[in-house]
Amino acid sequence: MRKTIHILFLAAFLAVLAAMPVLTLLMPPETVSPYEFRALQPMPDFSAEALRSGAYFAQWEGFYTDHLFARDGIIRAHVLLEQSLLRRRVINDVFAADGHVLPVIPFEPPIEDIPGQAKQAAERVARVSEAVASYGGAFLFVGLPSQTTAFLELYPDGVFGNAPNQTRINPAFFAALDELGVPCADMASAFAEDGAPSAAAYRPYYLRADHHLTLSGALRMAEAIAGALEEAYGIRLNAPSADDLVISALPNEVLGSRGRRLFGLSPVEDRLEVFEFRRPVPFRRADNGAVSESAVLKLPRTPEEFTSYSVYMGGDVAETVIQTDRAGLPRALIYGDSHTNILEALLYPCFDEQRSLDLRHYTETGILSYIERHRPDIVILVRDDRSYLGEDGNGKVEP
Repeated sequence: MRKTIHILFLAAFLAVLAAMPVLTLLMPPETVSPYEFRALQPMPDFSAEALRSGAYFAQWEGFYTDHLFARDGIIRAHVLLEQSLLRRRVINDVFAADGHVLPVIPFEPPIEDIPGQAKQAAERVARVSEAVASYGGAFLFVGLPSQTTAFLELYPDGVFGNAPNQTRINPAFFAALDELGVPCADMASAFAEDGAPSAAAYRPYYLRADHHLTLSGALRMAEAIAGALEEAYGIRLNAPSADDLVISALPNEVLGSRGRRLFGLSPVEDRLEVFEFRRPVPFRRADNGAVSESAVLKLPRTPEEFTSYSVYMGGDVAETVIQTDRAGLPRALIYGDSHTNILEALLYPCFDEQRSLDLRHYTETGILSYIERHRPDIVILVRDDRSYLGEDGNGKVEP
């Protein structure tokens, strides 16, 4: 009897093993994994060169790894096992704490000369500020607490390996900017208002399973930018408030940058808020030099679709130009990482022309040449505190 059971088990195992590649090939291949936020390996094209080099078989291995029949369900079952049975706190490098899904931050050795590195980073920002000032423009640096910094107190010991560095970088960097006379808007202070920065103070301004701001957070940032520009330059920017918008929440499930790692089993849910201006401003839009749809929101087609932060401005774009054709208003350049997307969608009615750059993707010229070519009246740089010392991406200052 036991031998028969073993034979049946082996036969079933071999049947599954044989069926999986066949079922994988019969399924229409997907091109993108929404949970992993990446392109999937396409079906390989045969060539004699690829066959000789061995690349052809490696490509098939990648294809089957990405498109295995019921792959997402298998991974989801693994996540469920770790959540329910093994009770693991950290799964796929994220963990849930007090209504948020947060990333594990690996250990980083202490930075010996934080004041010195902060000064060098501030000097790079000052070069941009000086370039804008050379023709009479206004420059503003906007510093944004990263999600990890905002909710640092929710991290258990050993899960945020960079805390000693991060807590020292922020004050050193802003002190260096102040010494160099660079106008700033520190969103840590703006979010905390009259109290000390804390998870409770930050909570309304950050998504729960994503590292970006909520609409409330973006409106608060727009307000802080307007206040800083008026204080430093006397510029009156009519930044929108919630009263200027018709706001609604999308019913769609949100695949946040943190929650997506749990393959649909995040204990925390977000609902993205979208908006319409009560007094719409007509505009023309171009992305990367090509005419684009005159819209700042990319809405899902059905309530059943997944959505993400890319609903704002359609996600990261190397260069976007919005023109409202109102010559009496200033021309602006906003540049930075994806945190600027929702800000761009909110601020364009304030300008005759709004340009936005993401230097992680824009490679035509450096930021200094771009500024000299277009000479915007206002330049706003938005950086989160995990990138203050970085020289890559939007930290690059090149001609």
